[in-house]
Amino acid sequence: MTETELKFLIAKPDLAKLWTLPALREWIKDAPARQSKTTYFDTVGQDLWKRGFILRIRSTDGYLIQTIKQDQSSLVDRGEWERQIQPPPKGAPLGPDLAMIEDTPLADAIDESIRPGLRPSFEIDVERTAFPWIVGDTLIEVAIDRGAIRSVDARGSTVEISELELELKRGDRKAAFVLARTLAAQAPLHLSLISKAERGQLLLARAVGLPAKASEPRLSDDMTIDAAFVAICSACLHDFMLNAAALDGGDPVEAVHQGRIALRRLRAALALFKPVRRDGFARMNDQLMWLAGIFGAARDGDILCTGGGAKASLGADAPDFSQWRKARRLAAHKAVRAAVQSKRWRIFLIDLCEWIEDDRSAPEPPHDREAALARFVRKRLKRQRDALVRPVRDLARLDPVARHKLRIKAKKLRYAAQFFHGVSSVADREQLECLQVCLDKLQSALGDLHDEEAKRGVAEAEIRLWRSAGGHIEAAAPDAPERLVAPTGDHAKNLGKAIKAYARLLRTDPF
Repeated sequence: MTETELKFLIAKPDLAKLWTLPALREWIKDAPARQSKTTYFDTVGQDLWKRGFILRIRSTDGYLIQTIKQDQSSLVDRGEWERQIQPPPKGAPLGPDLAMIEDTPLADAIDESIRPGLRPSFEIDVERTAFPWIVGDTLIEVAIDRGAIRSVDARGSTVEISELELELKRGDRKAAFVLARTLAAQAPLHLSLISKAERGQLLLARAVGLPAKASEPRLSDDMTIDAAFVAICSACLHDFMLNAAALDGGDPVEAVHQGRIALRRLRAALALFKPVRRDGFARMNDQLMWLAGIFGAARDGDILCTGGGAKASLGADAPDFSQWRKARRLAAHKAVRAAVQSKRWRIFLIDLCEWIEDDRSAPEPPHDREAALARFVRKRLKRQRDALVRPVRDLARLDPVARHKLRIKAKKLRYAAQFFHGVSSVADREQLECLQVCLDKLQSALGDLHDEEAKRGVAEAEIRLWRSAGGHIEAAAPDAPERLVAPTGDHAKNLGKAIKAYARLLRTDPF
């Protein structure tokens, strides 16, 4: 059985607004609120979670419902199996009905040795207001949850929940997205790919609100082209959402950095699959570029502030410039937070997810599914690789602009190839790993060169703005930008590394 669900986060102070929305007022007015407690089970080593499954028991109104869910690498669809189970004997602890597992894919994912180790991992207590939303042949269950997730270990740490869910029970999936857009236009609802189960896992790992590095999409050799596209985009958006949630945490600089990487990986995925997703590509890419630009401005400010030298460069006026630069940096981070909270981004994110899930590509014959994906990806990656190495470039003679363009091409190929690291039919794994190493070294060396050059350009622009805005026209020495961004690396050494990596790349062609 497949579950189609859209989940939205909403700030606790805004929850009351949901009862006043024109799209929900008629349906919500008589809906009762029910308390429920859900216990999630796994092993100490999180064997179920690592295999893409969750196992939970929900207690509502005296009934126990056991549910198994399977990640299907989709933005909105998951496998779901549920059944009412009997309560444990008096005095016995709550535990899963293992017989139910036999009728689900989980039976093949975990062997007999794992099942005895299943134990409670965390609990979720919520007050749920649920009601049907019916228009024509469409039935959507709307649920509003308020409560908390609690770990069951000695720490007993918690994280609050306030969210709205739309679960399609009957009808066309498009109706769920139409309702989602309507609600997001009326209230600050934020589409989320971070499930309650994952937030429970983050709580156990003490990682709630922390930046997250890039994750690998779950791909397989027998996937269709479209399924691979959805899985990759889902992973990139998931990573972005984790880092967007961390912008107000303890390390906003890293959250901006990793969020920017997630956006770049997503755009690399869109570019890779453009031949099968041309309709709507330009709009999706343009909107992602808009947000990436805001993240990029904040990242540039963070990089500049690591350069040091401001006091020595600007003499007596250094305190004024330092405070001005700090204010600019804070404003850039504020602009990032405002962008991800904006109505523009909230509604676009719904459009993007619907577009990603909309399969308009021609179906591959069942017997040719593996060959179709591998053939398509090899052709696209080879084209990117050839664009990088033909014509052969003398890096020592390239100007900074040309080197930067080369770095961007290397980065796009690296991101795109990374997605298929575990798909053996795409390329020889050893050769693909060699390509990744070459691209990583080339990108790193060219990146160090670019950072030094970019810092100087940003510093020049910042000092011009500071002089103009504050009347410091004659305050700073003419060479202040150069001294403000004193070289932190070895230009010749980094260029040598880039040349060496590029030479090896010329000899590496896994496609």
